[in-house]
Amino acid sequence: MKPQEIVLELTNLGCLVEKDALSLMKEEDLFKIKELSVKPLLINSELVQNLHNISLEQLQNKTNSESERSEFKIIARTKRTLEGKVEFENPYVSTPKKRDVALFVKQFNDRFDQMKTLLLKRRELKNAISIANVNSNQKEVTIIAMVDKIYKTRKEKYILTVEDITGTIKVYCSPKYGDRICEDDVIGFIGKPGDGIIFARDVLWPEIPLPSHINATKDEVYAAFISDLHFGSKQILTKKLKKFLTWINSNHKIAEKVLYICVTGDLVDGVGKYPGQDKNLKYKDIYRQYDDLSNFVSSIPENIQIVLLPGDHDVVRMAEPQPPIPKKYIPELSQLNNVHLAPNPCYVNLHGMGGTPISVLLNHGYYYHGHIDALPEVRKQAEENPTKVMVDLLRRRHLAPIYGTRSTLIAPEDKDYLTINKIPDIFSLGHLHSFAYSNYKGINLICASTFQAETDFQRRIGHVPDPGKVALINLKTREAILKAF
Repeated sequence: MKPQEIVLELTNLGCLVEKDALSLMKEEDLFKIKELSVKPLLINSELVQNLHNISLEQLQNKTNSESERSEFKIIARTKRTLEGKVEFENPYVSTPKKRDVALFVKQFNDRFDQMKTLLLKRRELKNAISIANVNSNQKEVTIIAMVDKIYKTRKEKYILTVEDITGTIKVYCSPKYGDRICEDDVIGFIGKPGDGIIFARDVLWPEIPLPSHINATKDEVYAAFISDLHFGSKQILTKKLKKFLTWINSNHKIAEKVLYICVTGDLVDGVGKYPGQDKNLKYKDIYRQYDDLSNFVSSIPENIQIVLLPGDHDVVRMAEPQPPIPKKYIPELSQLNNVHLAPNPCYVNLHGMGGTPISVLLNHGYYYHGHIDALPEVRKQAEENPTKVMVDLLRRRHLAPIYGTRSTLIAPEDKDYLTINKIPDIFSLGHLHSFAYSNYKGINLICASTFQAETDFQRRIGHVPDPGKVALINLKTREAILKAF
């Protein structure tokens, strides 16, 4: 067979092949790979050499015995009678479609419409007009617009180019507002109009209004929040994960009342995620990594509802919104009634049994580094407490307002799935490998901890993780408890 034909056959099997490995491959090697019950995600020279030196039967036995080896053997789960209920609210569903510039335009128009609706709820913006209706004879005008360009003058003032569906105009504002404004923000401006410009006296974001009440459940039950497990990594903190399993299966008075566990992405370390990752992996087989995840999750009491989000290390596209983890990678988990494979981001309603459910907004958080880099004021706050970034995004009512940063990967869709239309009761993210908790206008904010030790990359940039911590929210009192393992 020609190399191109081998590559095509392997692609159809879901396999990637390195260039050196391709030059060594024979047709019988391809036949052996086809007959394997578990196909390798990445084929390198070492694997091809093994194929040359082993029969098909021996290779199958070797693969099966390796897949059985796991640090997370399924333990006997504690049986409990308490039951929970999970419901997703308008979850993202990926559908095949042509993704082009026109779809991006449609998505950003939808973002503008959604954000405008939120802004019009503010009393100060109820008289907003379109840019096309602004003229210099008016005493004062109010507009709602998307920020296109930002220019900072020598005197530290800001000149913005903003737009709506009717046209563009410039806005002049002080550093009080300009330091907080980012590109693609949809915000309200109030000020004196001039010739093609508005001199803003006030700039308003959608914000989170003060709550009239705090939602709570009738039952005293808990939701646990963790993230970034990174199964397959050499830096995974196995002892801490096993301590967590021991505790969650114990008769501890709080452990017995945990009915929900939300995991906000990076379930495995993945393969080929960054240069030199191979040396940090226990094994390069993505299926084995997910096998460890399956054994871990299968050791949690079956009455606990478990929500699993993907992250940038998981086997889905990196662009958000991300679809759920494909069932073929975790066939055992996908058959469990208490395991919910969720998209990223998503809204999930917990414990809506005879009362108002608790609305939880879950997001992995890959975008947040880009947001911090773009806004020095936010970066300064985030160094002290990562939840400050979450507060800033809530005030903007969007999970990734800036398009084009190094961390902004947005898939073009018919609508914008990253707008925070609904005000959640709990907002949890991961990715940062830090732990932080705070409360903003009645919303529990959780920067969920990791179960991975410091990596080489983190060491180079000076980031020290805060691993092995679990946030527990009492859904009846909405109080938070920190449990360290």
